[in-house]
Amino acid sequence: MLSGNEIRRLIAAGKLVIDPFDPELVRENGVDLRIG
Repeated sequence: MLSGNEIRRLIAAGKLVIDPFDPELVRENGVDLRIG
């Protein structure tokens, strides 16, 4: 499990890809997803 800070760090380093990525959806305990 990754924290919001870890997710941001990994995305910045290119080690994690979320496409499309919206930084506003990163929370302290994960990433919110939007469908549609």
